[in-house]
Amino acid sequence: MDFINLNRRFRLIDAEKPFELTDWEAFGIDRGLDWPALLKRPRVIVLAEASAGKTAEFKGQRDLLRDDGEAAFYLTVETLASSGLDRSLSRDDALLFAEWRRSAATGWFFLDSVDEARINKKDIETALNVFARDLGLAYDRARVLISCRGSVWTGEEDLALVHRTLRPETPRQPRAPVDRNAALFASSRTATTETKVEDGPRGTLPDITVVGLTKLTAAQRLSYLTAAGIEDPESFEAALVAHNLVQFAERPGDLSTLVRYWAKARRFDGLVQMTELGITERLTELSKTRREPRPCRHH
Repeated sequence: MDFINLNRRFRLIDAEKPFELTDWEAFGIDRGLDWPALLKRPRVIVLAEASAGKTAEFKGQRDLLRDDGEAAFYLTVETLASSGLDRSLSRDDALLFAEWRRSAATGWFFLDSVDEARINKKDIETALNVFARDLGLAYDRARVLISCRGSVWTGEEDLALVHRTLRPETPRQPRAPVDRNAALFASSRTATTETKVEDGPRGTLPDITVVGLTKLTAAQRLSYLTAAGIEDPESFEAALVAHNLVQFAERPGDLSTLVRYWAKARRFDGLVQMTELGITERLTELSKTRREPRPCRHH
C-alpha cells in the first residue's frame, strides 16, 4: 500500500528520561506538533513502539519533501553503521546528495530504527559520527530526524550521544556596526548582537527535540480505512467498538492486521480471538529480528 498521509501528531516528552510503553499508552488525543513543525527543527528524535508507523512516516515525509523540490533522504541507522553515508545511497540518491552539497539549500535526513541497529549490535555512536563527517561542509544545512522504539531509548544517555555526534553548529553572532570613537566609552556588550531562531511566538527552537508519535485518532483511522479500500468504514468502526477492539486499532500496523481480517471475514471475532491474532502477527514481526532489543553501551 502506498503511503497514507494521516497528518500524524507528536507530543513533546522529557528527553532525559527513558520512554516506556506506558508513556505512549497514556498519550491523550490532542493537537500536539505536526510534521511542518518538526521539519523546522535541527535535530528531532521520534519515539514510538512497534507498529506505530515510524518507518512509513519517515519515508512518506521524504517523498513529500522531494515532491516539493527539496533534498530529502531516508536511511536506516543499521545501514549507516555498516556502510557509511556515501555507500548507503542509491545511484539516484547519490546524485541528489552531491547536488545538494553543492547548493546552499536545507536538506532533510530521516535516519530510521536505532532499535534495529542495536538489536544487531551495531555501533550507533560510530555510525552517527561517520554520518556527520560525510555531510562535510553541508553539515550546518542538514536537518536530521532519528527514529527509535521508545522502550530502547535510554533518556539522558542517548540524548548525550546525539548531542556529541550531531550537535547543531551554533551560529556565529554577527557584529553590529560600531563607531570606533564611541566604542572607547561603551561597554563591550554593545559591540555584538544576538540572533535567535524563532519558533513562532514561543521563542527559540531547541537543539534537539524529542517527541512521541501519538495514537491514531478516530478521524485518522477513518482516513486510513478509506485509503485501504474499506467500502463501509462506519461499519468497521462500529464493529471495533462492539468488540472492544479500539485499543487494537491505535497503531497503523495493528490496524492493517484488522483491515486484512475484515476484508476476508467482513466481521470481527471476540476479544480473545482477535488478541491471539494480534499476538501472532507481532511474534512474526519479532522473529525477523531474532532477539529482543536492548540498549547498547556507547564506546
